[in-house]
Amino acid sequence: YLLYFALPCMLFRFGAGTPFAQLVDPVLMLLYAACALAMVAFTIAMTLRLSPDGPGVNLKDAAFGALVAAFPNSGFMGVPLLVALLGERAAGPVIGTMLVDLVLTSSLCIALAQLHSGQGADVPLAVALRRAGRGALVNPLPWAIAAGALFSVAGWQVPGAAGQVVRMLGDSATPVALFTIGAVLWRA
Repeated sequence: YLLYFALPCMLFRFGAGTPFAQLVDPVLMLLYAACALAMVAFTIAMTLRLSPDGPGVNLKDAAFGALVAAFPNSGFMGVPLLVALLGERAAGPVIGTMLVDLVLTSSLCIALAQLHSGQGADVPLAVALRRAGRGALVNPLPWAIAAGALFSVAGWQVPGAAGQVVRMLGDSATPVALFTIGAVLWRA
């Protein structure tokens, strides 16, 4: 359960410590979104089965394959490693791309996967998009970034012991993620 608190704390801390213009760079985010959408479209086009007996996979599997192809694992390791290598300035662009991934890329791929139920009754596009959008809205990671951005814009600081807890939880995100991955791999 520590993992569910560590990553949002890390993203909040980097969001609060990064100037808003670097955190939400519209040119970077639009360019990254265009590249992510191109990767999703390319992956689905290359893997989608066009006929029932033809090569390829169904839309659900193609959409999840596109999610895997387009979604980087920048959360647990990317942000802290890039900040360690390149300094605090690297946090803004990485967090901006994470917002695109969390809100746009994953929502689109999940909605596309829901279009094909595999049981004969396909889900309408509006319903699939609404479900995927709801999933993005309840995801704590974009909210942690948004709260950090609010603190950045307002110039607020998390006071005293609460700030220390946020910092310690954020610092634990990468080691806890590595431990969790190791435990899952060992168990498998």
